[in-house]
Amino acid sequence: MLNLDCVFQTFPHLETERLVSRRMHLSDAESLFAILADEDVTRFYDDEAFTEISQAREQLESWASGFDAIGVL
Repeated sequence: MLNLDCVFQTFPHLETERLVSRRMHLSDAESLFAILADEDVTRFYDDEAFTEISQAREQLESWASGFDAIGVL
């Protein structure tokens, strides 16, 4: 059986001509806020649309803590 703990020691960075997939950083807060403050984007989410930039920062910190807790750099 494959042990995923050894597969994802670092967050994968994938890049194509039109897409970059990488670990998010606190500097991405404004972009995340712009997306998650849009009610058309969040209408099918379990949470309400963001109304404050601090919510985006808190979300990014939460995701980072989760990755840090499992040892993903």
